[in-house]
Amino acid sequence: MLRRRSLHRLVLGSTFALAALVTSPASAEDVWSSPYPGMSLLHRTTPDPNHVYVLFTDLCAPGVSIRATTSDERQQRTSTWAGARDVEAAFNGDLFSYGSYATFGVAMGNGGIWPDTSDDDEKGFVAFGRNLTYYSRPWGVIEGIPAGATEAVSGLRPMIFDGVMRNLDDCDSIECELHPRTAMGLTRDKRTLILLAVDGRQGDSIGFTDKQTALTMQEFGAWNAFNLDGGGSTTAWIKGQGIINDPSDDAGERVVANHIGIHADGIELGAPMACNEDPIEELLNDAHELDGLGSTDIDADGKSDVCIRSSADLSCHASGDGGFGDPIVVAELSDAAGWAEPDNYTTLRMGDITGDGRADACIRANAGIICFVATDGGFGPEVAGPPLSDEAGWADPGHYTTLRMADVTGDGLDDLCGRGPEGFSCWPSKGDGSFGDEIPLLREDGEREMADAWGWNAPQHYGTLRMGDLDFDGKADVCARAVDGVYCWRSLGDGFSPAITGPSWRDDQGWGNARYWSTIRMADIDGDGAVELCARSSASFFCQRFDGVGFGPELAGPPLSDANGWDDQANYLTLRMGDVDGDGKADVCGRSNTSFMCWASTGEGFSEEIPGPELSDLHGWYGHRYFRTIRLVDVDGDGKSDVCARGGAGLDCWLSDGAGFPTYVAGPAWADAQGWGSPQYYMTFRASGPPPRHPSDGGGGGGGGEGGSNGAGGGPSGSGGNGSDAGETDGGSGDGCGCRTTDEDRGARGLVALGAVAAALVAARSRRRTGTHPRR
Repeated sequence: MLRRRSLHRLVLGSTFALAALVTSPASAEDVWSSPYPGMSLLHRTTPDPNHVYVLFTDLCAPGVSIRATTSDERQQRTSTWAGARDVEAAFNGDLFSYGSYATFGVAMGNGGIWPDTSDDDEKGFVAFGRNLTYYSRPWGVIEGIPAGATEAVSGLRPMIFDGVMRNLDDCDSIECELHPRTAMGLTRDKRTLILLAVDGRQGDSIGFTDKQTALTMQEFGAWNAFNLDGGGSTTAWIKGQGIINDPSDDAGERVVANHIGIHADGIELGAPMACNEDPIEELLNDAHELDGLGSTDIDADGKSDVCIRSSADLSCHASGDGGFGDPIVVAELSDAAGWAEPDNYTTLRMGDITGDGRADACIRANAGIICFVATDGGFGPEVAGPPLSDEAGWADPGHYTTLRMADVTGDGLDDLCGRGPEGFSCWPSKGDGSFGDEIPLLREDGEREMADAWGWNAPQHYGTLRMGDLDFDGKADVCARAVDGVYCWRSLGDGFSPAITGPSWRDDQGWGNARYWSTIRMADIDGDGAVELCARSSASFFCQRFDGVGFGPELAGPPLSDANGWDDQANYLTLRMGDVDGDGKADVCGRSNTSFMCWASTGEGFSEEIPGPELSDLHGWYGHRYFRTIRLVDVDGDGKSDVCARGGAGLDCWLSDGAGFPTYVAGPAWADAQGWGSPQYYMTFRASGPPPRHPSDGGGGGGGGEGGSNGAGGGPSGSGGNGSDAGETDGGSGDGCGCRTTDEDRGARGLVALGAVAAALVAARSRRRTGTHPRR
């Protein structure tokens, strides 16, 4: 995903990151500015001569939303329409009829589709909605506007689709001639909107051909792009500056049919409207958390410790009485040694591979897995693990995101498992940091299971791989969701059983949507030592119990429904399971727009809400670099899962007392201002376990879990307070702030502060292809 030299998630409101990425052609003059938070504007002057204006908008920046023209707002100048809509930027839209001012392609504004427009196989569109940015498929296909979209703008003459530029050498007179041009494009992850306007038909700006327009959009990172209406219609407008280009009509700005506008005033913040769901990003960030099997207890004291990778090393901080200790480092995992690539740094897994109770660290280098065994007060030297190399196909996210550490042999040692191009396998730990021979998962016909050839290399399928002990035999079993539902395979120690048919969570029932499949969990909700399968559907959260042959009826959970706002990625991606009350049963927690909350398991369902920290939208917790770090872990060793999360000033934890999270504990100062808000660092935050203890063990309740947050607290940068969710129906009350806070991330200052980090990330990405690699 993040290998390409592209604009993938690098706008972040910073002109510095973009200027570092976009290289000016010889003799061109580039002038960058940041007119509003989340926007970067380039004015390029070339010797042709030409004046080129490019507006980059981070669709995931706080408060950014898209507004297109409604049918009854048609036939207005861009500046007039933009002023009336109070947007911060606007460009002209689609080609249109001068008779009716109907657009040539479909148009939609504020939730209403224009009645007198239609699509055909010569056109395409971009649609926007909550958590949705959609680019229609290649021309020659007619498709409807997707459900959930509220805004749509169409274009003619596609230029780029899925990174491939159309052949524009074979063109008609209009395409090959120099004219003013307007174009719209999206980066590969659909999280950066690129709008371009080129002046033409004038002495100081002659205009572009279609090919020049396409090449320029490609240079600026467009993965998909098409023409909007050009010629005299070309208009780019910025609030406070007015029309920034020079429309070519003698009369000045032209009346056009429709427009695309952007709200980004930096005052009305809150979750962005059209931050597109990215299942790969979800797996890069959270794959290590999905099973709740691992541990970060590096000193075997029964308390979860915390680890994270910086530019210099991997550092772990042991949990102690009332806080965390000094860092214990693995210096080999630095950026300088090549570890800033996602197919390396996101593969960090922690678990006990030697059986001494200490959490060891394993990670994938270009040539294969390497591990560092925890010792008394540190980590030992590197030990080679299975050869899961780039050459063998493990640099593909469909493979490296499936790496798991789980005990499949039942010997008390965590083994290494994962799905490669040929299928799923495990490598048993030998107890000395090394691993034994591969144990493949086989089909009944002897072929490898979960292979790419069987259709498993799609995130909605490989992304559902989960491991847990279904039958309480001490061995971790494996489950995953195929097109027609879930299948499970019991571990036999030296192999796996034939497939067991699980719940029918099928693609054609909507389970191919990330807002559902990404919530699949394996957790022991009844305390019997065997895990259940749990997930969130459009209606609620629920679990199903394995009976030795198949899975029983649904055990109802809290109403985490789409209607209650839980289809928002900043909510459903925070679902965590852990034992917050110490009774040996896994409870479920999640972040609404107003706070974090938990529901305790009764064994047959879930109880009333347990209030947690106020990790609200109001205080910025909708930000990916914050909510994605929420963890449920037992940091004080009392058998109850506590809440930890990285805010703008560092790590914050809240201790569970079984009924809430009243005690605040400050963690390491992993602050945004020091660069910790960059993906290659916050995505490596590890905090898990210890594994749940059951009452039958004589140790009270269980304290382990995945990631989560709950309890009293404020935002990553701001004091505590109440927020709101969709309709406020899934909200919960908070108990105030007990955390270290700043104010920077509530607006433009927080975004601009990330500029240097983003520029560093650009440099780190380019190093991979210029000779700097993880040493192995």
